Amino acid sequence: MSEAINSSKTAISLRGIHLAYANRAAVSEVLGEINLSIQEGEFLCILGPSGCGKTSLLKVAAGYEQPTRGEVNIFERTHDKPHHEVGVVFQHSNLFPWLSVQGNVEFGLKMLDRSRLERKETASAIVKQVGLTTYSSLLPFQLSGGMKQRTAIARALATDPRIILMDEPFASLDAITRESLQYLIRKIWVSSGKTIIFITHDVDEALLLGTRIITMQGGPGRIELDIPNPLNKRSEPFTFVRKHPKFGELRDSLVRSLRHREHNLQEAVDL
Repeated sequence: MSEAINSSKTAISLRGIHLAYANRAAVSEVLGEINLSIQEGEFLCILGPSGCGKTSLLKVAAGYEQPTRGEVNIFERTHDKPHHEVGVVFQHSNLFPWLSVQGNVEFGLKMLDRSRLERKETASAIVKQVGLTTYSSLLPFQLSGGMKQRTAIARALATDPRIILMDEPFASLDAITRESLQYLIRKIWVSSGKTIIFITHDVDEALLLGTRIITMQGGPGRIELDIPNPLNKRSEPFTFVRKHPKFGELRDSLVRSLRHREHNLQEAVDL
């Protein structure tokens, strides 16, 4: 196990985060009073219904959005714009269509003014790590959905970020491809000790991957539940997690938290 995984250093903290958008008619509050501290080496999964602010929270953490109030710190430094220490993988791979797999992975290194030789060697090693060496010269339109996401993950890893933010990266994939990528990202996390924040709609996926799980509700976005996941032992196969006696209990707790808003809305209707 890497030293980073054992570290108690705070990787990212969000303090008093509010996010609102104003238009001519009204102000729409997207996030309200989010306070969240994530330790280095954690694998945090965020669950929540559509529209609860999960993606907005990730964009604030990435530095793509500026909060209306509050502050974001990365390793105790103010974080208010994108930085190479924070890698991001979205639901859609967003690859540059004119660049090959290798070229897409090299892109971030080029922006950091790394030499051509260093770019090539670093990208080739990461392309191999995600299992795409044979396909490194292909363009995005020649790749399957799973291969595109592997490329997106490799591109995010290329600059060696200490934190990786992932916004439902496997949501559009078939079940077999999805599970193979779950294994891949877990293997990367275990071997590297990187901090990962992973948004998903899938409760089972959160239990398989996360060391800690939070659920969110909207109106405005807020944290509903924040629990450790005792099932994630890093070295255990997914079958161990699925068959664990506590799996069903934890799953039910998370589902109840996600249904909280639905229950409150129904009560309002009944009144």
